[in-house]
Amino acid sequence: EGTELQIGALKGKVLLTDGHSVGHLTYVFSGPSAWPAPVAVVGLSDVVQVSSRGVDDIATSCAVLAAGGVRCWGYGGSGTMGNGSTTGTNNAPVAVTGIVNALQVSAGTRHVCAVRSTGAIACWGLGALGRLGNGDNKDASTPVAAQGIDDALQVSAGYENTCAVRASGEVSCWGDRSYGRIGDGGAVAGNQLTPALVSGLSDARQVSTGYQHSCAVRADGTVVCWGLRNNARVGDGGPASGNQPTPAAVTGISDAIQVSAGFLHSCAVRGTGQVMCWGSRVGGRMGDGQSTSGDQASPIAVMGITDAVQVVAGYEHSCAKTAKGSVLCWGGNGSGRLGDGTSTIAYAPVSVSALP
Repeated sequence: EGTELQIGALKGKVLLTDGHSVGHLTYVFSGPSAWPAPVAVVGLSDVVQVSSRGVDDIATSCAVLAAGGVRCWGYGGSGTMGNGSTTGTNNAPVAVTGIVNALQVSAGTRHVCAVRSTGAIACWGLGALGRLGNGDNKDASTPVAAQGIDDALQVSAGYENTCAVRASGEVSCWGDRSYGRIGDGGAVAGNQLTPALVSGLSDARQVSTGYQHSCAVRADGTVVCWGLRNNARVGDGGPASGNQPTPAAVTGISDAIQVSAGFLHSCAVRGTGQVMCWGSRVGGRMGDGQSTSGDQASPIAVMGITDAVQVVAGYEHSCAKTAKGSVLCWGGNGSGRLGDGTSTIAYAPVSVSALP
């Protein structure tokens, strides 16, 4: 599982760094090699938001343009490009069919969803397990509407499910029900083919769907998480295993402005500008300067960051954007994920190289 990048565009251009070999970074990759520093995605100059997620050779990136169109590139199987194609790899961005009013896009693993200016949600790609929310489990090579949603503010596409914040503050989720990922307190098996409301959550401001868990920021600044508890990714200080079918409060955070659910860990930005992380410590995921492994059952501060405005938790690494516009990353650095020009694990944040 890769990372969802919603740090936004730099001067209208998209710069990405990752280790995928199938055009995830547009023209850079022609084989299984890594590019350890940022490169510009070809042909995009008016981007307002970008999202990227994937694993190994199954990696897709999408961007919202200022005019409301969406462009995608990378892995194109199962219809993830949204342009009617179901195969191949796109080494340059292609236009998603029929979307001219997107406000935000989120790339999941083999599926993508976007919020339209009308409040509707359009999804495309792999339909298995109900990822697309349109009532069946068939693939869609062009956008289809998630059923019953006309007031979405934000959407987050994860590994096998998707969640969205509604204008009411409620959160709806759909897709794989395993481990309690839907958050409605119901069955922890089977598929949720249409959006279902997360239990007890009526004041959400933002949601993030990760590998097998999701987290949301509430209006009062607290954070709640639900889904698989393994590796302490729920962050409530409780057992580091089992299922969490309804939202549980993350301990020690009362002023969060944003949260990101990753693969085996999660991170949040506080109103103070600090970044807090919890979950698996393996590979430097906590960014606290310590090389110890095991699980972090409650949030711990990332070293040296005091002015963060956004954080993104990925597979085994995380990145934060600061108020000054710089980007800092920490954790596993295989294939150059941290963008610092090396492939060395960073147990504390390092600066991404050569950003404009």
